Amino acid sequence: MANNTLGMNPDEVKAFAQLLNQKADELNSTVSQLTSKLGSTSWTGPDATKFRGDWSSMHANALRKVAEDLKHTATQANKNADQQISTSNAL
Repeated sequence: MANNTLGMNPDEVKAFAQLLNQKADELNSTVSQLTSKLGSTSWTGPDATKFRGDWSSMHANALRKVAEDLKHTATQANKNADQQISTSNAL
């Protein structure tokens, strides 16, 4: 049987947005922890220099971008939930 319901459950979407924000914060924390650990790891030489450079310029930045995208998605989800509430209240 097809579901003909339009809209959303705003509370569920807001809870999802909160989870997105939480996971983005966790990801940023993980990047910081890994960066700190890498900085304090006894490792010298050209491989170490290349690895640290790659971590800083590519990998850590890519993970921070994912966290930023999660935060942006959470903002959009909250806006959509607010619009749903507004629309539902106007009916």
